[in-house]
Amino acid sequence: PTLLFHDTRYDFGLGPQIRDGDYYGYSCYKDGFERPCILGRVPLAELLVRDAWRFWDGEGWANDPDDAEPLFRGAPIMTVHWNDYLDAFMAVYASAFDNKVRLRTAPSLTGPWTGALTLFESYRGEGNWIYDAVAHPEYAEQGGRIQYITFSRPNGDGWFGADFAVWRVELLRTDVP
Repeated sequence: PTLLFHDTRYDFGLGPQIRDGDYYGYSCYKDGFERPCILGRVPLAELLVRDAWRFWDGEGWANDPDDAEPLFRGAPIMTVHWNDYLDAFMAVYASAFDNKVRLRTAPSLTGPWTGALTLFESYRGEGNWIYDAVAHPEYAEQGGRIQYITFSRPNGDGWFGADFAVWRVELLRTDVP
């Protein structure tokens, strides 16, 4: 397999989008227990050309990912997609060592992103943290109002024993009657 960037701390494989001939991807790099997320963009035809990539710095597109401005705190596994019902992009993820699935929205891939909202909490006995939470827009209903979120949670069967759960979530916009 071909890796985008095998020699850096950035991966840009999260929340992939193709818009107007460009590939956009987030990298939520490790910073202690935090995962600041930055955005990269490249013409799709030059996806594997490192020098063709640009990184959102809060005002424009910089050449160096170290100049990128973190847009929000996310997770090493998350999804980002457009939601017609919310009329916004939505990011879905689970924070480290937590039992909450979170949602953020933004009018654009570059933001501004909302603060993290808790979609739901999952409890499963001791060590109730969850991980690998992602939305599945391909299963959405009613223009995106109904979302299906999958995630992993420990099942008590050893260190890597886990259940793979799916939750149906109904979104509610508070700005429309």
